[in-house]
Amino acid sequence: SFGFDNKLYYENNDMKVEIKDCSLWLFTCLIDGETLGTAELKSHSSVDEIVRYGYGAEETVMYYDFEGWDLYENGLGEVIFTDERTGKIIEKDYYFVEWISYQVEITDYDNSCAGLPQEELSKCTPNILGTHMETRWRWERLKTKDIKNTRIGIKTYVGKNDYIDAVWTIAGKEITKHASWTAGLNVGLDIYYKLDEEVNGTVIDSTDNNNGTNDGVIVNVTGIIGTAYDIEQDDSLEVHSNTNTGITGTDARSLSVWIKRESDGAIVQIAGGGVANAFELFGMGIQTAGNEMYFQGGGAADYNTGQAITADATWHHVVVAYDGAKGYTYFDGNPTPTTAQTIALITPDDKLWVGGIGSLGSEFDGFIDEVGFWSRNISQAEITDLYNGGTGITFTTEFPPIITLNSPVDFFNSSSQTIIFNYTATVGVGKNITNVTLFIDGIENITTINNTDNNITITTELNLSEGNHTWNVTSSDSSDLVGTSETRNLTIDSVSPLINITFPTGQVDYQIVNTNLTLNWTVSDLNLDSCLYDYNTTNISITCADNTTQFNVTIVNNRNLTFYANDTFGNENSTTINWGYKIFQNSLDFNSETIEGNLEEFTLNITITNSSLQISTVNLFYNGTDNFGSFTSVGDEEILTESINIPSVTAERNLTFLWIVTLSDGSIINTTSNNQSVSNIGIDNCTSNTNLI
Repeated sequence: SFGFDNKLYYENNDMKVEIKDCSLWLFTCLIDGETLGTAELKSHSSVDEIVRYGYGAEETVMYYDFEGWDLYENGLGEVIFTDERTGKIIEKDYYFVEWISYQVEITDYDNSCAGLPQEELSKCTPNILGTHMETRWRWERLKTKDIKNTRIGIKTYVGKNDYIDAVWTIAGKEITKHASWTAGLNVGLDIYYKLDEEVNGTVIDSTDNNNGTNDGVIVNVTGIIGTAYDIEQDDSLEVHSNTNTGITGTDARSLSVWIKRESDGAIVQIAGGGVANAFELFGMGIQTAGNEMYFQGGGAADYNTGQAITADATWHHVVVAYDGAKGYTYFDGNPTPTTAQTIALITPDDKLWVGGIGSLGSEFDGFIDEVGFWSRNISQAEITDLYNGGTGITFTTEFPPIITLNSPVDFFNSSSQTIIFNYTATVGVGKNITNVTLFIDGIENITTINNTDNNITITTELNLSEGNHTWNVTSSDSSDLVGTSETRNLTIDSVSPLINITFPTGQVDYQIVNTNLTLNWTVSDLNLDSCLYDYNTTNISITCADNTTQFNVTIVNNRNLTFYANDTFGNENSTTINWGYKIFQNSLDFNSETIEGNLEEFTLNITITNSSLQISTVNLFYNGTDNFGSFTSVGDEEILTESINIPSVTAERNLTFLWIVTLSDGSIINTTSNNQSVSNIGIDNCTSNTNLI
């Protein structure tokens, strides 16, 4: 099958799709072929359901059961994601996963430590009765895109406030009866105690799932938010309804509590669940030694976190979580020094206890507030939000508008002062957007009034000044709740780099062919990126901040250069310079070796590129003596000559000479010095300067 000619047949309220090959294709399928297999959506109860997940972690957001397939190679095709708030297709990383079973060996203990006080549990060693195997399930990444008879899902990162729809291509066809999901902190939240009660009695669960009972602890004391409970060492706050939490064995779970200790130095239980057996617990506590927070997993499943919690008169946020295989611990929004430990929980279904765990004793001494219990492993991003910089957040079902900043992206760089802002405000069903306000640099810029929609996308075009800016959006709804977006940054730089070439400019006094000429410059720009120059049809990249370089001059007629500078915003500038040479030395002829008394000729070939300049005089300055020379014009070149008798020397030595050229503008140009090796003539009685044979 080619894939494109396959046909889809939906059934079971569009939850199941049968995929058939096409036997006869003529612009459309005229005759169905064999059935390739079926795919049934199992992650959702209907194609219209919007499944909710936590955020800040990868989740398997949708999955199908595939049945009746022979191996269909590369049948798992592209997944198209759409932001349901904006209606735009978005890019998301994803991969395919398979639901597989695996075996875990569990150690069985006797009950010899059951019921002991917490102080004695650490000294008690239970007897190992043996082990047994348990079957567990997990999502495992697929290494191919082949379709086989199994459960296959899509795993992707779920961000805060996501509202995403996905269309999956299976066997070459888009499954348009697809699935959507959204994200929120209330997902999987089974119990939440604000502990704001003013009198003893019922402890209100804000989720309406599992009210608790106050066994006489002090209420209505100042909490991290509102009021809190003050638990003394001998109290035990039991929080449960007629049913337990429903979380057992290796089920994922999370427990979040705000605490402020009144005394330390003793082992205490903060919160958790299970039975009075050191090997059937889940919760959090503090050890005697070092006041160290520990994960209460039950004896062998306990682990110390390396985090001390003392009676420092400060509210602290503590979290323990379990994903079915590992235990995680957090303190004040961050992972503890020791966390992510592999453990096997075997907890039975039980109540959630706060201030202690059942009949274990060792109750907490201090203040407790804002207790949350989830039937899933909450993410670091969610824990960061719960901590909220140390001020915490509390449970609510009334959420302000969600604002999505569509464009520009954060830290946007623009070479134009015209910026187009696009943003979306969304509220829940039954409420409307009343206004949306764009702020630039913290100042209200433009407000859009809307009283009918629960989803509105706004595009605003503004001209901003040069430099750095911030922008964010707020929105109010019909319940007077105000939502605030993240704050983004942008920078405007519409000014091109400023280039200043300081050399060569105008007339260069003197240059020798096939030698280097220095290039000096300065370039200024707030966001300078790269520089280069073009000389003799060759582009040479340079470091802008070096401010100097050299290039080789091979011919007198190449007397211009273009310098380019770019900044990171795409602004470009260039400048072309032209220069001339008062004296350009084409060649210098002389004998490098001679004998004293010889008549030697010296010839200098030069070019003067400025037609308004002429030679006035030339001199050969030889060994400190000025010798007047002559010059003749040959085309564009000037030939300078002078013949001199080489002075006497007492021994072989180098004599230095140079040319001095006086021009019509009064400038005097000295050429580069050169050496001539001069030998002396020795006359004697055939002894001093003669080798006798």
